[in-house]
Amino acid sequence: MPSFTIISCAIAALRLGAIPVLIDVDPQTWCLKIKDVEASISEKTKCIIAVHMFGHVVDIDNLKKVIGNRKIKILEDAAQVHGGTYKNRKCGSLGNAAAFSFYANKIITTGEGGMVVTSDPDVFRKAAEYRNLCFLQERRFYHENIGNNYRMTNLQAAIGIGQLEKIESFIQIKKRHSKLYQSKLKLKDGLEFQVELSTFSNVFWMHCVVLPAHFSASNVISKLADKGIGSRPFFYGLHLQPCLHNLVKFGSNSFEITERLQNRGLYLPSSVSLKDEQISQISDVFLELLG
Repeated sequence: MPSFTIISCAIAALRLGAIPVLIDVDPQTWCLKIKDVEASISEKTKCIIAVHMFGHVVDIDNLKKVIGNRKIKILEDAAQVHGGTYKNRKCGSLGNAAAFSFYANKIITTGEGGMVVTSDPDVFRKAAEYRNLCFLQERRFYHENIGNNYRMTNLQAAIGIGQLEKIESFIQIKKRHSKLYQSKLKLKDGLEFQVELSTFSNVFWMHCVVLPAHFSASNVISKLADKGIGSRPFFYGLHLQPCLHNLVKFGSNSFEITERLQNRGLYLPSSVSLKDEQISQISDVFLELLG
């Protein structure tokens, strides 16, 4: 799994008794660095978590080439890429299974929670059991496995269905907002943006920017807050998380890209409710702060 991701990816592996092997990310897409994945695969590797970062898709076909004939599963972390595509294939259909998040800030939301999708009947059956305490249909209150209470309420599901009807319009707004931000912010030399590769469709869940080397993201975030503009830092590398010390292994020799992103990366206001003039105003304030 990438070191540049939220800690829940590592926690999920640790809960199973597995050992997370951390990989640095690609400098353009900020997703898994495929070469480092190839170098770190061993006979103990069971699964690769392909985190689609900030709306950009992992290069799944090259990842599958690296895996080859090995019996290694691909789990998509599709929390940030609702509606995204890779070579005309929808995210969530690219691996053995995928997890989506419906947290309040996602492209579509139910307020909290998420869903698992798969084309594997066995995975589907197990997921259905685990979400409901592993009740046996033929023998109620008798449990052969330990499950959880992960049921979504009907009310949340109804909200999600209503949101799903609007997903294409939300994605178009996200893409238009990204173009507006970049057209303004490219006036400042040294700013970096997530690259959208030609065969990928970035849904721009967040409008991200990486600052020039002599700027600190935390400092700029504080100054934006003083101006009444909310912004957020990027993820902190898992390889530097105190609670994961001695629980993970390093699949990359260095995490140069992850550390650059965590120190200099931030995302600007990204709501679909933003007006064009608000994006222009935010961009002007941001550029002014950078001199």
